[in-house]
Formats: sequence, C-alpha cells, structure tokens
Amino acid sequence: MTDEPRDGLIINCDAAATREMLGILQEECAEVIQIASKILRFGLDGTHGGTLPATRDRLVSELGDLIAMIEIACCQLDITDAELVAACDAKMAKLRLYSNLLLDGGDGSKH
Repeated sequence: MTDEPRDGLIINCDAAATREMLGILQEECAEVIQIASKILRFGLDGTHGGTLPATRDRLVSELGDLIAMIEIACCQLDITDAELVAACDAKMAKLRLYSNLLLDGGDGSKH
C-alpha cells in the first residue's frame, strides 16, 4: 500500500513503515524541543562557543525535518490537507483567545 505526496515521492504505508514513521516523528519533535530550549538559554544567534551553527539555523533545519515527517505522516495516515488546515485554524483561534502571540493589526484583525 502506497500513497503519493505533493512532491511525487512514493510513501510506503505498510504497518512497519508506519511504526518507523511514528518513531522518527517523535525524534524530530524532540529535536525541535531541544533547539527551542537552546534558544531560550543561549539566544537566537548562540553558537555554543563557535563550535556549532547558530541556533536559528539549527531551528530552521529541525523545523524542516519535522515538516518532512508531517508530510509523510499525513500520507501514511490519510490525513487530508483540509483536515490539517482546519486543525491549524482551530489552534490559531485558541492562540487568539489564550495567548499574546497574535497581535491586533489595528483593523480588528490579528496577524
């Protein structure tokens, strides 16, 4: 059983591949958590004494890895773009209510 994501790759959707995907997805989430912690400790431009790329660059890399795994997860688990957009929209609505992340643009909208 396979599915085809937007970039034309063929994704293996058998049970073993799905287990592997979930493990890698967990790892990528953990790596994003780790670099977010490093940014809080050392700043966005922290290089850990010059031995590593800047934390911002490492975050970009880890977010890209996570997005790739999200794409594969959506294909393997039959999660549609519409479902993902609806879930994203629901989260944005919660953030508007319960956080200070989204600012009012002066016209009543937040962006």
